[in-house]
Amino acid sequence: ALDPIYRASMYQNIVLTGGNVKIPFFRERLEAELRMLAPINYKIRIYLPHDPDTYAWDGAQQLIHNNNFIDGSIHLDRTDWEAMKESGQDGIWESKLNAGLEPGF
Repeated sequence: ALDPIYRASMYQNIVLTGGNVKIPFFRERLEAELRMLAPINYKIRIYLPHDPDTYAWDGAQQLIHNNNFIDGSIHLDRTDWEAMKESGQDGIWESKLNAGLEPGF
């Protein structure tokens, strides 16, 4: 079970990967079904990449070739993440994660 404080974030960060997500109206149906389940004040954001077949693999490949990943500076533990969220600095993690990754990842 997911801790309730993280549920809203999970509804906002859904990425569809794999060949089955190419089924016509898959994204729209998933969004409609999640809307029925989610509290009304939760934003639902579903990202369907241009090439969902290889999206996860491409992202993993870029990540392992990223110097921040190799030297460990991309690491962020739960305590640090929660402190950043409380102080309003959550954008720092996103910029740290995206450093060196191609646009779209």
